[in-house]
Amino acid sequence: MKVNNIRKAYTILVTIIPVLTVYKSLAPGIDLATFLFIAMSAFIIITSKGKMSKIVPLMVLLIYIVTSTLISLQMQQSFGMSVVLRLGKYIVLIFLIVFMGNRELLDVDLGFRTLKTVTLLAVTYIIIQTLAYKGAGILLPNAFLSLVSYEAYSEIDYSNLAKHFYRPTAFFIEPSSFCQYTLLYLCLSIFGWDKKKLIHNWKHAVFVSIGILLSGSGQGILLLFCIWAFWLLSRLVLTKLNPKKILILFLILAVGVVSVPVLMKSEILAKPLERVFTDNKEGGGNAFLGRMGGYMYFLMLPNSYKLIGMGYGNVPKDVYFNSLSYTLYCNGILGCILLLYLFGDIVRRGKGFQKVFALVYFGLITGATTFTAANICFYFSFIYNRKIRAMILNGRYPNEENIIKNRLPESPYMKL
Repeated sequence: MKVNNIRKAYTILVTIIPVLTVYKSLAPGIDLATFLFIAMSAFIIITSKGKMSKIVPLMVLLIYIVTSTLISLQMQQSFGMSVVLRLGKYIVLIFLIVFMGNRELLDVDLGFRTLKTVTLLAVTYIIIQTLAYKGAGILLPNAFLSLVSYEAYSEIDYSNLAKHFYRPTAFFIEPSSFCQYTLLYLCLSIFGWDKKKLIHNWKHAVFVSIGILLSGSGQGILLLFCIWAFWLLSRLVLTKLNPKKILILFLILAVGVVSVPVLMKSEILAKPLERVFTDNKEGGGNAFLGRMGGYMYFLMLPNSYKLIGMGYGNVPKDVYFNSLSYTLYCNGILGCILLLYLFGDIVRRGKGFQKVFALVYFGLITGATTFTAANICFYFSFIYNRKIRAMILNGRYPNEENIIKNRLPESPYMKL
């Protein structure tokens, strides 16, 4: 197989890894995304020549996770094989992609094109699903439920849930998964790479925003408003405004002020807020309280385990942990400090949309399970990638105008 073909296959897989990770593979207990990357591992190792990118904060966090897990399990006199396998899968996938594969195999231009294509297709399908159900009562399919790793999804009565609150998901397993994917391209569409444009691609920014609103994901909608509010604030604080820009910003602010009370009474916002903050028994329960249970379990730990955690993956059954409470419970306060340092480093080093999405990603981990190996590999390929920063240093902006031009020439910055 030619290197260019391997590079293309690798890049597309990295870009759609959140979609593939929910599906079964031929190997029991291993999801499709992990299986495909393990199958490519020989190519990744050979192409990278065994060299790894020096991403120190992430490296330190992973070493700590392994060390604290082993220490904690020894203290508990417990050594469950399931914990070891879960930790091994987590470490192997991140090292294969973030530290090794992205160094030589990630085609940045193809990655951004694929991200844009998948996002716009997902939003288009969300709109079609909404029109089909609202207009004709037709419930179009979401993911391929018979192939999903989590069997509970195949047992859900989606038609009954839709009667109370219809939440389309495109080809993702949940509305939140759809939003977690599309928020990345939304940030790119709004903020781009620099501060020169008012909005990098306003048509795509508005289009993706509509899709997130239609999904009915409470967390997605909340972060959507935060992103637009941050954009407005950044324009007011950081940009030298001329009368034309002031007028545009004023009109946007006026439309927002007028629209919010109307939207709050509409199903677009009223239903997600009801699901988040009320008992909402028919719609699946209180989403906010459901995400707080993990913190309560952490507070009940002895002080020594609060410091280092109970070990990665060593959590109580049938308890929901978002990624922040998961880190606290599994790796303790020290692990959480290292996590904060990691995100701080992304913000410090990032360019344009990378800085903003780092903040969005941190918002996601406080309410959802998004600091997984799959999401780390997907997000970090775009927001914590030295190859992309090298492109910026060389004056090359991988936006839609430049993305089809000649590839960036070799430079000393390209070797990570």
